[in-house]
Amino acid sequence: MILTPIAIDAHGRVGPMTRQNFYGTPPPAIPPRKQFKPNRPNAKAMYERATTLPAPIGIFVEADQRWKQFQADHPQHNQKFYGLSHLAPTPSITKIQQLGLGYCSRLQYPHHQFIQKACALTDFTRL
Repeated sequence: MILTPIAIDAHGRVGPMTRQNFYGTPPPAIPPRKQFKPNRPNAKAMYERATTLPAPIGIFVEADQRWKQFQADHPQHNQKFYGLSHLAPTPSITKIQQLGLGYCSRLQYPHHQFIQKACALTDFTRL
């Protein structure tokens, strides 16, 4: 089992390890000042396992290629769009949309809880 951390910045972009897993772009080299400390050998081992094979590398690219190859091999099942949606012409775009929806739903949840608690504590009869 390989655990790969997923970093998301304030603009919704994913980190370099996730880009490697999804698109196959290798992460940049670690600068010398940020190298793993000698007293943390497991951190370096985890990084190496997560960025080299057999870790998943380029799964979106692979999914798109296999879907297009299936379309070419089976013309009777030829679909213009993936997943019966005109908004998703390929498997990778479908998954990006689903991940974005999941991230937004998860980020929205704490705000929703706060508003519910604030409304429960507020006495609207005095307003």
